[in-house]
Amino acid sequence: MIDAVVFDVGETLVDETREYGTWADWLSVPRHTFSSVFGAVIALGLDYRDVFQYFRPGFDLDYERTRRSDAGQPETFGDDDLYPDVLPCLEALRGLGLWVGIAGNQTSRAGKILRKLLSKNYLTGQGIRYRPGRDHRRNRARSRWPTAASRLPC
Repeated sequence: MIDAVVFDVGETLVDETREYGTWADWLSVPRHTFSSVFGAVIALGLDYRDVFQYFRPGFDLDYERTRRSDAGQPETFGDDDLYPDVLPCLEALRGLGLWVGIAGNQTSRAGKILRKLLSKNYLTGQGIRYRPGRDHRRNRARSRWPTAASRLPC
């Protein structure tokens, strides 16, 4: 019996196409090229941050995030970036009495944005807890959640 379902954030709940497009713009790289390299990095099982190293060796993502924010272009996402089936799926799972978790290797800023988006649309009396410094690959490898949890009809 399944008691809980845990979702990843990027490309599961949130369509990151626009956000990664803004990174391509920041790097002065064509968006299609950035997207292609990003896909190759993920397909090879590498860390998503490796895509930045491909285009600019020595790239410091934290420093560049600060520079973008200072330039008035912080990383962000909004209601329009949630996939259209996210809220109905979360509601359906809640209606079934399942515990719903959200996990991802997002920044604390992204965690706050997601908390705000889902609080106004879905989470009532529940919360999202951000736990920085987690190695998502190590945690995923140790996960004991059944893989069927990701195959619910949502």
